[in-house]
Amino acid sequence: MELVVLMAPESEAPSEFMFYLPGFRAFYAAEDATQTLHNLYTLHGAKVRDGLLWSKYLQAAIDMFGGDAQMLFASHHWPTWGNERILPFLRGQRDMFRYLHDQTLRMANAGPMPLEIGEAIRVPDSIDTALLLPKLPSNSVSRRTRAVQPSPLVL
Repeated sequence: MELVVLMAPESEAPSEFMFYLPGFRAFYAAEDATQTLHNLYTLHGAKVRDGLLWSKYLQAAIDMFGGDAQMLFASHHWPTWGNERILPFLRGQRDMFRYLHDQTLRMANAGPMPLEIGEAIRVPDSIDTALLLPKLPSNSVSRRTRAVQPSPLVL
């Protein structure tokens, strides 16, 4: 069985990876693209995640597998079937992490404190609609912004 691995260190976990099974046209997104807005800043004390780097790994996955994948599956959620659903889903996840990173730093440079930034950020409808996330407290944007800091890693 052929397996194509995309290493994604320092995204959801220190040694995360995703993989593609070309024979099945199936992409395993690990915990880097899930049916929720994944944590950048965790409540249980895990290492803070880098949203900018995370968005770059999702772009790499789109570039490598996005044109061919017919099934996306990942930890802790249901699969996504059909390339016409997979690409918008991956792009929405990528765009959300990048948006949170960029807007948090933009606002921080203007002077607000972290809690003020979290309350002020509004996700554009184009991203919010693409993700179709349930409106749950666990999908809170304000909590994610607390994790954003300039990225020490370059991809």
